[in-house]
Amino acid sequence: MDGLASFIGSLIRIAAQDLALEQIESFSAFRFLYERMLGAASRPFLPAAFVGAAALPQIRPEQRKLLLQSLSEAAATAPGWSASEPAFFPERIEDEAA
Repeated sequence: MDGLASFIGSLIRIAAQDLALEQIESFSAFRFLYERMLGAASRPFLPAAFVGAAALPQIRPEQRKLLLQSLSEAAATAPGWSASEPAFFPERIEDEAA
């Protein structure tokens, strides 16, 4: 629990800025971005940070409703989280002009 308030407070503040810009439209998009920025150790804290940021008055009420509805019950109540680091390997798209 040492350092939790500092970490979650900073995470909510940064997440609130991202959500207020309305560039992140769902918990899935939020999780994809933040797992890659912060690593696997952040996974258990992401639902709490997302809800905390999405519930702030800086988020438009309509946007707040959409954001909070995007968090599934399964994600909010997950009994455990994978410790493997996130990875993303995009498929290569062949250039047909060549």
